[in-house]
Amino acid sequence: MKFKEFFETCGINKTKLAADLELNLNTIYGYMSGKWKPSQEAAERIEKYTGGRVTVMEMRGKDDRRTVNSASS
Repeated sequence: MKFKEFFETCGINKTKLAADLELNLNTIYGYMSGKWKPSQEAAERIEKYTGGRVTVMEMRGKDDRRTVNSASS
């Protein structure tokens, strides 16, 4: 799901969304319009906020989270 689609269906106003995500309102507009891509950190916050309905991959085209290899030699 695109970030803009999530916003349009969630019933939250943009000011509250920006405050909840700790982002500037203009930044929210930029992400929704597709003009800007969020940083990895912002995309992870958006993914968590949306319960995984909007993913880092959808927002950035990549996911730079590091995976921890539990097998150590």
